[in-house]
Amino acid sequence: MAKNTNKKNKRNRQEISKIRVQSLNGKKKSVSNPTVDLFNFLQKSCNEKYYGYNHKFEEVSHLSNGISNAKLGFYERRALKRLIEVARKLKLITYRGKDNKSVLNAFVNLANDYYLWINDPEDFVALKTSIIDSVYDLVRFLVINYEVPYCLNKVWLMDNSYRTDKKEKKLLMSWFYNVGLGKNIRKQKGLYVHLTKKQAHFLYSVPKKLSIKESFRYAQLMGLGFRADVIKGIMDTPLGKNFEDEEFWITVMHFFANNSFLSVSKYIDIYDFISATKYGKFRRGERVEPENPNFSIKGRTVESVLQLTEEWSNRIARERNWMIPGIPERWKSSSIKPYENDGINIVELSSHMDLIEEGRRMHHCVRTYARDCAAGVISIFSMRNDDKSLVTIEVCLESCRVVQAKSYCNYEPNEDQIKLIFEWAKLNKLEVSSTIGRE
Repeated sequence: MAKNTNKKNKRNRQEISKIRVQSLNGKKKSVSNPTVDLFNFLQKSCNEKYYGYNHKFEEVSHLSNGISNAKLGFYERRALKRLIEVARKLKLITYRGKDNKSVLNAFVNLANDYYLWINDPEDFVALKTSIIDSVYDLVRFLVINYEVPYCLNKVWLMDNSYRTDKKEKKLLMSWFYNVGLGKNIRKQKGLYVHLTKKQAHFLYSVPKKLSIKESFRYAQLMGLGFRADVIKGIMDTPLGKNFEDEEFWITVMHFFANNSFLSVSKYIDIYDFISATKYGKFRRGERVEPENPNFSIKGRTVESVLQLTEEWSNRIARERNWMIPGIPERWKSSSIKPYENDGINIVELSSHMDLIEEGRRMHHCVRTYARDCAAGVISIFSMRNDDKSLVTIEVCLESCRVVQAKSYCNYEPNEDQIKLIFEWAKLNKLEVSSTIGRE
């Protein structure tokens, strides 16, 4: 394998050298713009009669942003053109396909690393039915020899826009290449958490839907022997992808695991209480002076922690029921449909005063969620019987998921209310968090 790889790399270097000599002699042929190639093959993948030129132009303009942000040179554009030809052959990019942008990001990243290719993209044969899995297979076929944890493949889908952390992307790429060339994942620099051999083994079997950070957390908790329902509860809190002050937060996670009778839906409330008390941070973006920076959960009983959490939540509801500065009085409603069943309604709360009133009625701190509602990150709904509030529901708009459902004083909804929540979620094609309806 090593000899074949060396021969392939030598042949690639010789080919590149020939092109460079031709360019010095003024014989270099121009490489067409990849955006034009995208347009030409999208044109073939749709019906002109129904979509027309303008729609295809909008599609190509949207995709070409990834190419322009990458600022590809001559050889990178040449490599990208070869990848687009492969995409045409394997139908990895389709007209208005939901994965088009992710596929193009992977191709741009591959084109930037064209000098590391150990195989020709034209020799690749797709075996998976999923487009994204086929792209991951193509990446591994081109640049590595060994299997890597599934989550590390996702670094190739990261774009080159200003929103991407270039330093983190470079670090994740180094993990991918090092593990793909046979090195140990545990010995990589800058890992989010230290992994034991057992945890590193579990990293290869975490659910595919998790992000890179979430996968490391999931593998860590599996290696520690946490129960599946405890892991799901922790993953629904910011601890699922937050590794700050790990030494302290690991004690909180052990607290959750050691109190198996604790309702999993209490995890978010306890996290909010500790984060505000010890660090002065609220999940919804607000910051205050920490009340007890030296707070520790060691030696505390679950009853005392739940009592402190409830007292804190009630105090927040009483003291912070004024309008938060900088947030509009009303915001645009989401596209999620309301619900009605035998006198029970589920309606969206789309104003600042609606949230304040809901918090007063239900004795919880839903008012503090106004910033994320106004930003379009989440939506808050209220299950009501006539004008009486029964349950307050939080929906994450990005993941289309019901994250929380709380009754009076943050108690859990009853079985009938949970059943209605699931019916409403199914109607709107929403996922429901594992913390809802689970004891």
